[in-house]
Order: sequence, then structure tokens, then C-alpha cells
Amino acid sequence: MRQKPFQPKCLFLFFRQKHLKTQRLCTKASVRSPLSGGIRRSEAESFLLGFILTFSPHNAAPQRKVVSLAKPPTQPLAAMDANHSNPLEPQSSPEAPRPDKLPPKTGAVVIDMGTGTCKMGFAGQTRPIYTVATIVGCQPQKLATTGQQVLETFIGEAARMRPELTLVQPVQNGILVDWNAAELIWRHVLEHDLHVATQDHPLLFSDPPFSPSTNREKLVEVVFESLRSPAMYVASQSVLSVYAHGQVSGLVVDTGHGVTYTVPVFQGYNLPHAAQRLDLAGTHLTAFLAEMLLGSGLPLGQQDLDTVENIKHRYCYVAADLLKEQARPEQEYQQTLKLPDGRTVTLGKELFQCPELLFSPPAIPGLSPVPLEVQADVAQNVLLCGCSSLFQGFEGRFRAELLHSLPREAHVVVKAQPSRNFSVWIGGSILASLRAFQSCWVLREEYEEQGPHIVYRKCY
Repeated sequence: MRQKPFQPKCLFLFFRQKHLKTQRLCTKASVRSPLSGGIRRSEAESFLLGFILTFSPHNAAPQRKVVSLAKPPTQPLAAMDANHSNPLEPQSSPEAPRPDKLPPKTGAVVIDMGTGTCKMGFAGQTRPIYTVATIVGCQPQKLATTGQQVLETFIGEAARMRPELTLVQPVQNGILVDWNAAELIWRHVLEHDLHVATQDHPLLFSDPPFSPSTNREKLVEVVFESLRSPAMYVASQSVLSVYAHGQVSGLVVDTGHGVTYTVPVFQGYNLPHAAQRLDLAGTHLTAFLAEMLLGSGLPLGQQDLDTVENIKHRYCYVAADLLKEQARPEQEYQQTLKLPDGRTVTLGKELFQCPELLFSPPAIPGLSPVPLEVQADVAQNVLLCGCSSLFQGFEGRFRAELLHSLPREAHVVVKAQPSRNFSVWIGGSILASLRAFQSCWVLREEYEEQGPHIVYRKCY
């Protein structure tokens, strides 16, 4: 019996124009656009596009991976296929900022903390300098000299490499839930890797869609009370992704490690009533692939999840046509892999069935349509973002499914940059480098006078 294909339902419902109800564009937006005062739209678009064209991401050298208080991590699966054409997320080293940007020693630091990784670097650069796994592991240890108990902390991959540690993931499904662990990551990368004093540098943070307002207030408190930064700003992730593409309007389709969301952005403003969220992303694909491997008879433990994650990134792909791919002889797409512990595993249909899950989630009820007044602008910039959109074949399949779900006369443009897993961070780097933006920083003096609610006046 031929297997029934997965039916895409979620990512494309957002784009249907049938029976759309005409709405007036909200004059009160959820996010205050930093480009709305002091810089014209055409000037902003020219600057953003110029920034993108000036910095070519293809010329960047590979950067070293993250970091811990103990030692840098090793590369798992190095023995499997070091020359594979579909590697893990590209890393890069810093490039010199343009002359009209703040130099790194005095410039702002951009921080994009997601469910899977935290990306950090200086404003004006094209890629984050450090990409660290959003994981903290701690264990009590007794000093030999005094007998005093101290807490030894490990950050990122170094924490994963120690099975005796209790691991904490400060971000769950895109939302920050453990502030102490998050601060440990920020402080470690800032002080030990970027070698900056937090009291000397402004900090720009990305804020995910559907994040509770209390998180923004808490973030302001942590930045000024604990990190002692002189200035800070909180910017919407979806708006930053649009800036990274040299635009001020577009529809952001971001599928990352912990959550997938679509948010329309119009001239630097989120349209929250038309946003949608799905708790299905990279971490769920990893669990799905692990379940399939277990079903095929491969014994896996908790410590093998990193191996499964790397298999997913290196070898899984999205089929252009699921039925045709399933009908192909299995030997055409089978891969025999040697695992780090010496075991071998042969994978076949699992390689395309894993990411297929992204195209067949349950429909999300209660979707609000994009206002008719902005549909044309948004449709011209459908922007794919996030690490889980990097699968080979994802862009073509998404475009085909999207066009199939729309009326024949509909005109949409789907864009997918090679560095789209860094889109949010790149947008923050651009924003913090704009001359017109410098008056938008929330200053320490303003926080001391008005408290954490200042974030709503200057950032939202």
C-alpha cells in the first residue's frame, strides 16, 4: 500500500487570500519602529540594502565554536563526512566594520538568544562572533585548599559533554524562562570571549514574538542592575529579520530550534493580529528522527541526541515531491554513516521524512488575515529565516506549496538568504549601526528616573 503523503496545512494557511475580510491598518502598532522618526523610508531602504551588498557573507572564514569555562568543544561526527556538501550551520569570523560604524572597542553588542543557540557580536559586523549553545550546566565542587563549596559552571557544548551535570535550557520554545542561566551565558561570552566590560558597551537584545511583556521589563532590570550597561534596546526579532534583508516590510517565516512563527511587518512595525505561532521546529525534528532510528533497531541514549542532531543537519533534506521521492529506489538516497563511537547506521527514507514534519502540522485555529492595505507590500517579501529552513530543498518546496495554496493570479516573492539562520542578529547589527538610531537607546539615567516601564516608551 502506498503511504499517504503528508498534507501541508499550517505554513501556508497564512497566505490564503480567499474570503479575506477587509480591515483597516492599525494606526497603533505593537512595536515602535526606530526608523519612523528621523529617517525616511527610502533612505532607510537604501542604507539597509547598501549594508547588505557591502558585506558579502560568502567571503567569511569559519569561526571557532563556542566556548566554556573549561575547554572548547570538539566537533562531533567529524569522522562521518568532513567534506559533505551540506554542513552544519555556517560559522564566520568577524570582519572589519565600515568606516562610518562604531569601532568594536566602543561599539554596541548585539545579542540574539534563541532556544538552541545564543548569537553575540559587535554592531556593524556581518556575522556574530560567537554562537554558543543555549545550555548551562552546574555542579558543586569543594576547593582543595579551603574545603569551601563552589559552583562550577559550564556553558554551551562543554556542558553537554559532561553527563554528570544537570543541564538547564534558559529558553523554552523561544521564550526566556530562566534569567539566572541566561545571565551566566551573556556574562561569560561578553567578558571571557568578547573581552568587553559590560559597563562600557550598549547592549541590543532581540525579542521573540509572543514574549510576555514582563520579560521585557525583567530584561531592562537585568541589563541595568546586574550587567550595569550604560544603554540598551529591545527590538522585535521579526523586524530585525526584515532589516537583514534590506527591507522595511515583509512577511517573516521563521522556523528555528524551538518554535516556528510567521509575522507580517509593515514599514518597521509588527502586525500582531496577523501573526501565528507553532511549537514545532528543529528540536522536535531531532526527537522525531531519534524515534525513527530507535524504531529501526539502533539503540540510542540521551547522550546520543547530539549525534542525531548533527545527522539531521548534515544529511536530512526536503523532498520536492514526497510521493515521487518515496517511489525512488531506496539505494539512490540511502546513506551509511559511521558514528563517533564506531557504530554504523544506514538511513533511507528517514532522511526526508524528518523535515517533512514541518509541512504537515495541525492547522492553527483563529488566524487573523493580513490587512488588504498591506498585502501587496508583504507579498513581495516573504522571508525565510531560522536554522530549520536551511534544509536542502526547503526553499523550493515552500515556494511550490505556497503558490499551490494561492489563487493563480496571486504574485508573491519568496526570499531565502544563505545566512538566514543569522537573520535576526544581522538585522540587530544593522539597526544598532544606523546613525538615526543612536537617539533610540534606553539610557541608564532614563531607567533610574522612570524604571523598567521606559522600555515601552522607547522600544514598544
